[in-house]
Amino acid sequence: MGGRYQFDRPSPNLDAKVVNRGHISLGERGLGALVAPHARNDGVIEGKASAVVIAGAETFAVDFYGDGLIHFETGSPVTRKPAGVETLAENSGEIRVDGGQMLIITAATEGIVDQAIKVDGKIHARGASAAGGEIVLDGGNHAPSP
Repeated sequence: MGGRYQFDRPSPNLDAKVVNRGHISLGERGLGALVAPHARNDGVIEGKASAVVIAGAETFAVDFYGDGLIHFETGSPVTRKPAGVETLAENSGEIRVDGGQMLIITAATEGIVDQAIKVDGKIHARGASAAGGEIVLDGGNHAPSP
C-alpha cells in the first residue's frame, strides 16, 4: 500500500460508533485512532510522544512518513447523525501523550449535528520542546495533520 492506509469503505451500519471505556496504552511513539460516525473516549488513552486521533467521520486515511510525523485526513463526511448521540467526536475521559499529538476532528454534512466536537475530559500533550505537545480540535471541512 506504499505506506498509505486508506479506509475508504464506510460501514453499512448507519449508527456505527466506537467508544473506549477502558485503558489504552500506546507505548512510546504509538498511534491510537478512534474513528466512526460517532467516536468517543470515556476511558484513558496514554503514550509517550504518541499520537491520538478521535474522529467523527465515515472514511479516513493515515500516512506514515517514516520521520515520526503522521498525517491523518477524514474522507467522506457523516451524512446522518447516528442514533442516540449529540456530537460526532467526544472526549470525556483522559488522554495523556506527553510530547505527542492529539487531534479531535469531524467531517459532517452541514446541519447533521448542533455540536460537532465535545471535550469535557482531560487532555495532556505537554512537550519538552517548542515543536512538541500539539493539540488540535477541528470541526471544519479541511484536513489538518497532527
